[in-house]
Amino acid sequence: MKKTRALLLACAFLLTAAAATRPAKSDACFLFGMCKTCNTPTPKSQPCRVVVCGTRRTETCGTCVTNCVPPPD
Repeated sequence: MKKTRALLLACAFLLTAAAATRPAKSDACFLFGMCKTCNTPTPKSQPCRVVVCGTRRTETCGTCVTNCVPPPD
């Protein structure tokens, strides 16, 4: 009887520990393209690809051009 009870307690502990250490849900990520204004005397802009994951934002931009076309989503 004591062995059965100890085994049940051990199983309950392992199940609780496994449930407590599940990985957190990852944030949803969004990808979009845009044209960012350049700081130049002539009106130019640069194409940028933006990735937003939760509160983290990453921009990858090209060179400044006269006629900017945003990258596809």
